[in-house]
Amino acid sequence: MQIIYIQNKSKLLSVLLLLMPIFNMYELPGGRGTIADIALVLMFAIAVSRSVLSHKVKLVPSLFLFAAYLFLDGFVTMTYTNSPSDQHMTYTIRYLLYFIIFAICFKNYLDINFTIKLYGVFCVLSTIWLLMQYILMVFFHIYLPGFIARFVAREELLTDYLYVNHTFFYRPRSFFEEPAHYAVYVIGFLIILLLTSDTSKKISLKIFLSFGIVLSGSTTGLAMLALAWIVYFYRLFRKKKITTKTLLLIVGLLGALYVALQSSTAQILIRRTFQSNEASSGRFENVMRALSPKSALEFFFGRGAYVPDISDDVGWLPGWPLIYKCYGVIGLLLLLAILFSLFMHGNRNQKIFIALFVLLNIGTEMVTMSFVFPYMAYIVCGTMLDEKNLRRRKNGT
Repeated sequence: MQIIYIQNKSKLLSVLLLLMPIFNMYELPGGRGTIADIALVLMFAIAVSRSVLSHKVKLVPSLFLFAAYLFLDGFVTMTYTNSPSDQHMTYTIRYLLYFIIFAICFKNYLDINFTIKLYGVFCVLSTIWLLMQYILMVFFHIYLPGFIARFVAREELLTDYLYVNHTFFYRPRSFFEEPAHYAVYVIGFLIILLLTSDTSKKISLKIFLSFGIVLSGSTTGLAMLALAWIVYFYRLFRKKKITTKTLLLIVGLLGALYVALQSSTAQILIRRTFQSNEASSGRFENVMRALSPKSALEFFFGRGAYVPDISDDVGWLPGWPLIYKCYGVIGLLLLLAILFSLFMHGNRNQKIFIALFVLLNIGTEMVTMSFVFPYMAYIVCGTMLDEKNLRRRKNGT
């Protein structure tokens, strides 16, 4: 019975951490938080129960250290900022709970193999939905939402298509808050397929998920997608696994890409990404302003975790400048040092994911959002995955 109980907790943890980015869209009654906050409390309860009931708890001390710094930073910054104290501490507590869960849960309750399989299921379902959204809107002008409009937290989610220079331009977002969030979510699993699995397997799934990322029109997603496929083909050539089927696949992909680039939507996307500063300016035009602190205290400790206050002041920021603005240079350097330590002591799988995580936060703010959960699960548990596979190979299974 105890084994079944633990297995059920492990599966619940997998479901919760993978659905956090979607749960974050839906408000609780009265507007006091989102469903993701309930999921966060449940995961924290799993972490606490494991710590109390077991004497063999595997921890990640560096992540606990960062959680402790967040707690201290919350009180320090509250003394000299104008953020509402209740919201200020709510954001602080929410984010430090992330790292407590990372430090306890993933090495004790998480079945990383089951989590990856479930991750793949969610990615496939969301890509199928995204493809349906695109086909219905572009060819039949039928809008297929990916959310329950009555409960969404932001009104702007109700519109995800627009006209650019009198040309219809639609970026589907599947079940997520925006197209870039879909791309960030799916690219993680695609990287697992492309770079940490057998190069000759599941090629159709790899292409299907890549197609979804292209349709999302996410600049960051497209950049990471291109990099992942380049490394993938490099591995094929290095291992001399280039077969006639593979060559036909490459030719087919290039032909499909050429045809797709001729569409009006693709042309708008190309101009947006490469021929104008629209995609880059939204990411980086506020960074220089954000890097100018108003005081020495703000330089060292930031302005606290209350992101809306920062957004009102300097605008939208990508991940690493946002960490600096929230938690100061101490918080930024501490988090980067933790990632560097995990990178140096990790296996190849973990190193790939840490590198991807660092790159994604140059163009997105995912380090401060619930999208961090699938990535941190794999970063923390990559070694466990390798050990399990090694044992299976030794046992001949």
